[in-house]
Amino acid sequence: MKRNATIKASIIKTVCSVLLVISILCLPSCPMRSYYESPGQQPNTQWISEDGRFFIDSKGTNEGYVICYGIIEVKGQKIPIGLNFGGHTNIDLLGVFDEEWTKMSIESWTCHKYYENGFTVNVSDENSEHYFEYEAGEKIKFRKLDESEKVEFDISNYSNTDYDNNIHMIAEAIPGDSYSNSENKSIQIKTAAIRIELKLLENNVGRIKNVEKTASNAYEFDLEVLDDKGQKFIVSYSIKDECILIFQNE
Repeated sequence: MKRNATIKASIIKTVCSVLLVISILCLPSCPMRSYYESPGQQPNTQWISEDGRFFIDSKGTNEGYVICYGIIEVKGQKIPIGLNFGGHTNIDLLGVFDEEWTKMSIESWTCHKYYENGFTVNVSDENSEHYFEYEAGEKIKFRKLDESEKVEFDISNYSNTDYDNNIHMIAEAIPGDSYSNSENKSIQIKTAAIRIELKLLENNVGRIKNVEKTASNAYEFDLEVLDDKGQKFIVSYSIKDECILIFQNE
């Protein structure tokens, strides 16, 4: 009887040890398996946020990166955006300039678990700035559209808008010498222009008519912006901190 009890205890101990090892081995792989349910890993799918402001269209990969294009509504304007789901838990929100993503993140969010038909994003509090009217710590739920709900989507349909005009005018005014030591000068200028326009949108900027550089050095630059409503804005941009200050000049 005692021998049977010993054998039974030994079997239970062995089974528990095996289960423990299996669970430890599975833990690191769970986020990886979940990642393969992300929009970037489900080509030809479309997704919509619960609030209806954020639409994602997945067509697979682009230049080795897992990229999706989409539209996010900011102050009533539809802003084209790229999304990189290549970081497993990180999601990089990329600017779009001339119908191409800029390869530099405007803002980064996180998602720790993807499902085949939906996922929830956490707006990171690690970003120094927030550009899309979502607050740090906010959770955004997405669901995959059924085939009957899917729409025709082409990123080129969002060119020639006030937003598109504004980012081009801002980019042309950004002083090149501010990024003279950068190998990614063109990309950084385009990304800075997008960030500035998104912050100007928070201040209800209209269609920009004129942008002038008023000051610049290797660390920051100032711009004066005039829109079609007669509003004048002073923009101060810190290159190192990617910090933007907007002052409205009455």
